[in-house]
Formats: sequence, C-alpha cells, structure tokens
Amino acid sequence: MGFNIAFDADGVLYDTEKFQLSPEVMELVKDEYGKELVDKTGYGIKDVYGVDSQTEIDIWTKLIIKYSLFFPPRPGIKEAIDKLRASGDRVYIVTSKACALEKSFRGFAVRKLFEAGLRLHGINYDGIEYCSLDNSAKDKLAACEKLNAKIMVEDKLENVEELSKELKVVCVDTLNNQQKFNDNVIRVDNSNDIYAAIMNFKSHLLGISTIFSTFEIKSREEKEAMTLEEKEAYYDRLIDYWRALPINNGDIKKRERMGRILSYLMAIVFNKKFDPIVIGRENILEANNDRIGTIFVSNHLCGKDVAFLFSELRGEYGQWHMLAKSELIDEIYGMLFKLVDSVFVDRKDHKSRHYSNEELAKRVVNGHNVFIFPEGTYNRTKNNLKEFNGVSHVYISQVTQAPIVNVALDYSKKPIMRVDKPYVVSRDISIEQAKIESFNRLSSLVEENKKLAKIL
Repeated sequence: MGFNIAFDADGVLYDTEKFQLSPEVMELVKDEYGKELVDKTGYGIKDVYGVDSQTEIDIWTKLIIKYSLFFPPRPGIKEAIDKLRASGDRVYIVTSKACALEKSFRGFAVRKLFEAGLRLHGINYDGIEYCSLDNSAKDKLAACEKLNAKIMVEDKLENVEELSKELKVVCVDTLNNQQKFNDNVIRVDNSNDIYAAIMNFKSHLLGISTIFSTFEIKSREEKEAMTLEEKEAYYDRLIDYWRALPINNGDIKKRERMGRILSYLMAIVFNKKFDPIVIGRENILEANNDRIGTIFVSNHLCGKDVAFLFSELRGEYGQWHMLAKSELIDEIYGMLFKLVDSVFVDRKDHKSRHYSNEELAKRVVNGHNVFIFPEGTYNRTKNNLKEFNGVSHVYISQVTQAPIVNVALDYSKKPIMRVDKPYVVSRDISIEQAKIESFNRLSSLVEENKKLAKIL
C-alpha cells in the first residue's frame, strides 16, 4: 500500500543550517550589513545573525540563485525519495518560503528557481504545496490534510510540535530543535535515517513487521556487552538493514564503468612516466565475491597516491569507491572524485562520519568495492605508518565478513605498490583488537616496501 508523504524543503531536502553557517554567508552578512553570528542555534538568518525581517529577505535575495541552483541537496535524499516512489508512495513537497506566495515577479522567481533547482539535482516529486511563513505550522498541517499525507518530514521546532499532534513526523536533527517531542516523532540525522523512519512509521500504520520496525542500531558499548551468539545475530540483521536502505546500484555500476575507462587511461600515463613496481596484484582476484564487496586499505603518503592506485589497482574486480574528505569537492580534482562515486566525509562532523561509514557499508553489502585511507590524512614523515584515525574498515569487515585487502605504497626510489592477501576480521574480537591487527598487517607491508626500495 502506498502512502502520501510530505517533505519540507529548507532544512530537509537541503541542509539550510549548513548553508547559513557557511563562511560565504558569514562574510556577506558582515561585509554588507555589519552583522556577525549571534546565535548558531537560531532557525533562520534573522535569528542566526540578529537582523530584522527585511534585512533577512534582502540577504536571501542576494543568495537565492546560489542556494536554489548550486547548493547541493542533502546527500542521499534523491535516492531515498526515488525508492519511496518506486514502492508506490507519493512524495509531495510542502514548504514555507519567503515571498513564494506573492503574486508578483519576485514570488514567481522564488518558485521557479526552487523548482529549477529540484530538476537540476534530479529530485523527483508528485507535487508542491507552498505555505506561508507566518502560519507555517497550521498551513503545513492543512496542506497535509488536503494531500491525505500521514507522514511529514520536517525540521522547524514549532512545526514539528504542531504537526506531531495529528501526524507522524520525521524530525531532521538541527541545532534549533533539540527539545524532546512526543511519540509521533522520530529524530533523524541523515537521508538513510529519514528513509528508515518513514518505513518504520509505514510499518506501524499498516500493522506489519519489517526490518525498520523491529531492528534497532546498537551503541559500541551495547555491542561489546553482547555474547558472540548475540553479536552474530545482530550483525546478520544489520546486514539486512544496510541492504534495505536506498542505493542506486544502476548509477553506481555506470560510474564504475567510467572509472575503469579512466583507470586504463591513467595507467598508460603513469606507467610510462614512473615505471612502477607492483607486487601481489593477483590478490585482488582472490578477494572477489559476487555478493559482498572488498575493502581496500592503504597508507597515505601524498597526492600522487590516488593516481597510483587508480592506475594499478583496477579492472573489473579492482574498481572501488573511495572515502574522501569533503574539502576535495571544491578542489580541481573534485569532479573526478564525484564522477567515480566517491563517498565524501566532513571529518569534523560526527554526523557526516556516521553517514559516510553507512554509505561505505551499503556499497559493500551490495557487492561494490570501497577504498579507505585509515591514517585519515597524509603521512608527511613518510617513515612509519601513522596511527589509524578510524576503524570503519575493520568494523564493516567484521559485520559483513567482507575481505580487507591491504595495499602499501612507497616512493623512496620509484613507485612501489604491494598488495596483500585478503583477510576477514573475526566477529569474536573487539574492534580495538581488530584495529591493532589491521595496523600491524599494513605496517609489515610498508616495511617490506622499504627493504625493497633500499636495494633498487
């Protein structure tokens, strides 16, 4: 049975809080209006920077084209909506936008820019309802009643409180809405959570049991307290949960084909220029599994690493999706990383780290390979392996039983790549122990490369 589901736009489809707190907006407000940040927990520009209503409209007028057309939607929201619509649900956008209800050129421009941005970013929907800003909660409730929408995805505090009296509400977590809500509200951090919460509500409304209504993500402390038998059962369910989340396998496979072409071209250039030594390439084939992907892990020495890995760690079974820092999006190579479906992470944001780890896991359980630099950043000393910054590679392997393939790089004399035999992290050890073992394995490879470099 399909449901009518309402999505707010600003704060839900788009991470408006992130946009308003961006350096670009801060600089504009300071340079042109002499205002600085006064309350980062405020809902809109008016509260965040302490300006009046007219100034807020003036600021948005200057930002509207960039925000509407060039600020990207929340990662994964397109896939979440597409999966809902593919299952028979109808998705409506119910939004309160400044000036959108005006019968003027300004109102027309606001609406058309918003709708153009949705098309530009591939956001599909079944209709849009524009509501007033002054009576946002009541107008949105009336719109949901008109659309017969039983579930609303919202972020504004007052709206969540009002809508949840009548509807099931998925509340996107922001600095502004930290209050406790009633049982009709599920708080979420990202698009995967949005989808899972909607499916949870649908399950309860239909009176049926699904993975989303019966499975609960556990904390690290809760998992460490489990017996091995309990952990095995939990991890098997977690795999089912990850597989049930939205993912566009067709688009990923298309990007993998693009990646193979780029890898082939890059290999021609890299091999001609550097004549690298590659040891153990056959271990890539050994790790291949039709159902589960492979987790490639490497030390990280410099910017040349990606070109080296791309040119030599390739082929049908070696194609991978990299975990990359979000700063790369705005750099010259950003388009290449996006083209091959990299997973981007803001390393300073715990929500982003959680989401990126889940995106890696989704790819692995759907048979795609991923690549992680566990040191987290360049090892500029180029001596010993740095302490690992993260544990996502060992955790995903432990849960999914996907193989890890360590890759050690060295540039002392000429580029050397050493590919280790695949191994799987046992479910009967702690994550900390798994991290230590992983570090030791990769460190041994790094040392083997050093020995070889000395005799070249």
